[in-house]
Parts: sequence; C-alpha cells; structure tokens
Amino acid sequence: MSYYDEHLCETPEEFFDVISLSSAPFILQGRYSWMFRGQSASRPLVPSAWRSQVLERFNDGKAPETYDTVVEIEAGVASRFFRLADVRGLSLPEDTQTIRREIQRGESVYSVNWPLPHWRSLLALARHHGLPARLLDWTWNPYVAAYFAASEAHKGLQDGLREPDDQLAVYALSGDACDERLLTSALGCRLFSGRLELVTAPSAGNENLRAQEGVFTLLVPRGSEVEPIPRMSVDGFVKGLHGQVSQTLLYRFTLRVEHAWFLLHLLACQGVSASSVWPGYRGVAMEVAETAEEDLGSL
Repeated sequence: MSYYDEHLCETPEEFFDVISLSSAPFILQGRYSWMFRGQSASRPLVPSAWRSQVLERFNDGKAPETYDTVVEIEAGVASRFFRLADVRGLSLPEDTQTIRREIQRGESVYSVNWPLPHWRSLLALARHHGLPARLLDWTWNPYVAAYFAASEAHKGLQDGLREPDDQLAVYALSGDACDERLLTSALGCRLFSGRLELVTAPSAGNENLRAQEGVFTLLVPRGSEVEPIPRMSVDGFVKGLHGQVSQTLLYRFTLRVEHAWFLLHLLACQGVSASSVWPGYRGVAMEVAETAEEDLGSL
C-alpha cells in the first residue's frame, strides 16, 4: 500500500464528505489519531521558519549562512517574544526559572536538538500569533483545516493571485508518522535520517490554539539534513518512507479553487468560520469582511 494517497475531489460536497472524521479511514482509528492541515496544494508542508526569505527579516535582511545561525535566529525571536510578553504582564506557558535563566544569560540552547522540550509551548504560542517557528500548524478538526484552505484560496482568487483551476488541499497525517518505534528497525537502528515529532501545547492562555484545536509537528534534522536551512518537509519526510512502512501515513484531498466559496458555505453551516477559528472581535470582523460580497449566511 502506498502511503501518500491523493484524492482529487470534483465537488465541494464530495470534498466535505471525504475529509469527515466519520469517513474511512479516520472513523476506525479515533478522533486524535489523525491531524489535518489546509493550504494551497502547490506548496510543500514546510514550517514557516524554513520558508524562503522569512528569517532574513530577523537577521538584518541577510540570509543565514549556517545551521547554527538559523537556530540562533529562531531562538532569538522566541526570546524576544517571551521578554515583551512578560513585560506587558501576559501569562506564558510552562514559564520556569530554567527558561528564564537561559534567556537572561543567553545560554547555549542552539543545537541539532533545538527546540528543547521546555521551549516548545512558547514557540507554539508565538507561532499562533504570527511569528516564524519550525513548528508546523495542524488541527485535530478536518473542517478547521478546510476553512483555512478555502479562505486562503477564495481571497487569492478575489485578489487575482490564484486561478480557478488551481488546487486547494487538506492533508491528513497519521500520528503514527511521529512514532519513533515505527521508524526503528528490529535491531534498534534508525531507518531514516531526521525525525518527525508530535508537539502539543497548553490551550489555556492560547485562545487561537483552543479555537482551532491546534497541534504541531516538529521536523528534527539529522546528519546530512543539517544545512543552513534544512531542506525538509513533512510530505517529503513521509514520502521518503515509501517501501519501508506498510501503512498509509499521509492523505491529500484536493479541490479546485473555483469551489472555495461554496466550501466556505458548507463549513459555515457546520459552525466553522472566521469568527469560530479566530476568537474575539478580530474573527467577527474577518467574517463580516469575508462574507460581505457573497453573503454566505453563516449565522
């Protein structure tokens, strides 16, 4: 069995049904066995910090020349986020004297093992507020993933940046892809360079994470993978397992961009819309703007 399965859907209704947790293969494995991500079908599943020209903004406009520099920039962004949030009296997840000491002293947290476990909830919070991180956003809810894919596609179509025949996509990733045991031979040797980890973070104090039922994956480079910016993606990692693992670990469901508006309507009928995934007045305003011309009738 191939384990990068692709389903090309012809209609929004078909797309809506096939990504449901009540459809095969998801229904037999339970709610938290699969995670979902919605985006353009033309982009690989690459975390924001590793996308083109993202880190230059935080490095005086210069591209990082070494992997250590990449990690230093990422850690620097997280440290500044921590300091500013702390000064403004905002609560921070897993706030300990350990992380405070590391930030204050600039102690070396820069290694192949970055980010260390006690930094990951902070990175998740920063990521959900728009800062780059090597955590890639997913959700336990396939309809939330579909909302992000459809919203991005619909706006791109309106702005002339997308063509009607372009594809939007929802990816479904099995939690087994993050299982170290799956990637280790019977002799105890790792079969592959690098690894993929599942990262969760506290939803208390992170309204976006709670509303979006968010979860993350973390790509950890190893060996020859360690370059200035690692050339790794989640889909590339899973595809690299072809022939080594028997089960399907990744699905991709696609739909033409011209159907994005009606898909948004179907999702709104299920209570998934801008105001549900972005809590507060921001989400309400986004939904008013998003539905202004088409009158999706999401209420």
